[in-house]
Amino acid sequence: MARRFLRPTDRVLDVGTGGGELFIELADAYAEGVGVDNNPDMVRTANRNRPGSLRDRISFDVMDGRALTFDADSFDVLLTRNTRFWPEQIVSVLRRGGYFVCQQVGEHMSQPILDAFGWGTSGAYWRRVFADQGDPLLSRDEISATFAALDCHIVATGHIDNRAWFCDLESLVFYMKAAPFPEAFDPAAHLEPFNRYLATAAGPRGYETTESWDLLVVQRR
Repeated sequence: MARRFLRPTDRVLDVGTGGGELFIELADAYAEGVGVDNNPDMVRTANRNRPGSLRDRISFDVMDGRALTFDADSFDVLLTRNTRFWPEQIVSVLRRGGYFVCQQVGEHMSQPILDAFGWGTSGAYWRRVFADQGDPLLSRDEISATFAALDCHIVATGHIDNRAWFCDLESLVFYMKAAPFPEAFDPAAHLEPFNRYLATAAGPRGYETTESWDLLVVQRR
């Protein structure tokens, strides 16, 4: 989807770039890019991942998405994937006619696991987390309305829940320990719900779960 809105002459900002892998993968589609992340370790990883041939075209820096320090109208396209963003900050650095392309984790990520553990939904969990921090998450409709109030056109919205599988038990346990669930996974303490999930999810392709994604594409007028 991002490639549809990228041109060979564009200057592009990737907010929450992580290790920069996907931003680097798209490098053939734009002229110049900057990736930012609030985690210094991720930025160091992104700089290690950047091929030498791209050092003059792509840079990575530590920066919080709540306070983008670039000049106004600095970028033709902004990208973000699975990280928080603030519409006012996005619009402040996006040129008129430019695009913001965003993928976010949807309401039902890993839903079969959360069902077995009685944890509700991923979306409800994250809304509680940020509400408790005094920084509530906006819903998709609220985000769209905020961009519209900032004189932006909503080009596209979308949502998809995909079936997915963990190929083996080792991969599943790694995910359970690494993913931000409502409780830190403890194989001993969570033996009963974990076995409940295994019993319902096991099949010829592995252990079934869901991937859940939201799409938003905005153009600044």
